Amino acid sequence: MTNTEPGIVQGLQLLQNEFAHQLPDKLKQLETTWNKIEGGNLSLLSDLHRQAHSFTGSGATFGFIELSRAARLLEQALQSLLDTGTAPGEAQYSHISKLLQQVHESAKLPPSAEMINTFGTENTPSQEQLKPDDARLIYLIEDDTLLAEHLATQINHFGYTVHIFSHTENAREHIQQKMPAAIIADISFAEGEKAGIESMLTLRQEGYALPALIFISSRKDFLTRLEAIRAGGMAYFGKPVDIGGLIDKLDLLTSNAQPEPFRVLVVENSATLAEVYAKTLGQAGMVTRRVTDPMQVMEALDDFSPELILMDINMPGANGEEVAQVLRQQEIHDSVPIVFLSGETDKDRQLVAMSHGGDDFLVKPIQADHLISSVGSRIERYRVLRNFMIRDSLTGLLNHTKIKEQLSIEIERAKRQERPLSFAMIDLDHFKNVNDTYGHPVGDKVLKSLARLLQQRLRKVDVIGRYGGEEFAVILTDTSGPDAVRTLDGIRKDLAEIRQHGENAEFSVTFSCGVASYPDFATPEAINNAADKALYRAKHDGRNRVVLVACKPK
Repeated sequence: MTNTEPGIVQGLQLLQNEFAHQLPDKLKQLETTWNKIEGGNLSLLSDLHRQAHSFTGSGATFGFIELSRAARLLEQALQSLLDTGTAPGEAQYSHISKLLQQVHESAKLPPSAEMINTFGTENTPSQEQLKPDDARLIYLIEDDTLLAEHLATQINHFGYTVHIFSHTENAREHIQQKMPAAIIADISFAEGEKAGIESMLTLRQEGYALPALIFISSRKDFLTRLEAIRAGGMAYFGKPVDIGGLIDKLDLLTSNAQPEPFRVLVVENSATLAEVYAKTLGQAGMVTRRVTDPMQVMEALDDFSPELILMDINMPGANGEEVAQVLRQQEIHDSVPIVFLSGETDKDRQLVAMSHGGDDFLVKPIQADHLISSVGSRIERYRVLRNFMIRDSLTGLLNHTKIKEQLSIEIERAKRQERPLSFAMIDLDHFKNVNDTYGHPVGDKVLKSLARLLQQRLRKVDVIGRYGGEEFAVILTDTSGPDAVRTLDGIRKDLAEIRQHGENAEFSVTFSCGVASYPDFATPEAINNAADKALYRAKHDGRNRVVLVACKPK
């Protein structure tokens, strides 16, 4: 048995049927090309080789195993002619004619059902993960009403929804009905000094699989901490609670949400094969885009920003090796993994292809689990390396170089799609005073607090970077200037209400922000300079505000 979804199986069967339907025309094209070669047009030998190569890969993929084998023999014979560069003799003409006849005969055999099984293998790895019922719902069990309201207000600013319970029994009833993403529980209640711990232990003993559990308490002794761990506690915060640390822990413990899907660009001149690979990778939760004309690869790269390119070798117009070399000469695309996919079995030829910019070489036909595993592992390594290259080590946001590079990309995309875009520069007010008064470790926590707030309040499609020091930059795609101001002003107000923690002291911080938008400012340099001037005006006018440059100055 396989765990392929019915829709996937049906789709693959339709593709198999479509290939079978197209087969007579493809065979006719093969015969026509050969007839022209026999008539003296030897320049078509490479075309015939490419057509045979296509049968080698696609034939086996769609279950026509014997067709694939016959086509491979034809492909190898033609490759020998191309390698020598000499015209075929009478014996070679006869040999190729026989091989062509074998291709025609093998095409009459019915396809194997193994094609469907190959692309629906058991235990196919999937990038998808189970989502919690409500990934942002937090239960706070605390009998100190003022403290509970204070904590809930602070946590809510970071995109969570907090339900407060003043008694452990009341909380137990709700936990039994609806499980939150995390529970934050005090330890001491009127019911007992360690009633919070005991209540969680009882739920576990009754068979409830509790979510992430965080204890807060004025007790900081080893024994209480140990008992909290035995009750399933994953974190423990003393009072007064460090909000920044608590949010960090909540983010970590509730981060089981589905990761960003892997993005794969499939470059394959056979539209049918491209669809098979796209469906297979899509079954594993990946997002794909298909390109059948290698001349359109550059446009797809700019629009789609793939994390891996799965590319056929033999394509008309430009082969896979040539396309890879073109991409490797551009710094912006130099690190994107390229995996060649071909029916080529000669190891030396595979190594030559790899030397032209490939990272891996997969031989057609390929099983689904092998394809998914190879592509997935390559993208995972790419993400790790890319994070080191483009991320700020403190906040995890894009670094200065990358945010400027991304601004250029997004401006070009906005032009092509004729959509608005806004760019914002944010600067923490009087941040030097924070470092001087509370120390740089506290200042670092403040920077992380703003970074986290931006990440949680902005959309996935928006781009956030640390521009340097206490300065941040935000690209709000498909967003007008006034809409960007409303969004950022809401974040500004929330930041001002968050209590930051220094040693034996609490304080709050604010930021100033300048916003400029496209198409008012149509180049990266113009929109950057305009946002910077708007930021200067915001600080000059008293700080703690968002200023929009509405139109390009004359």
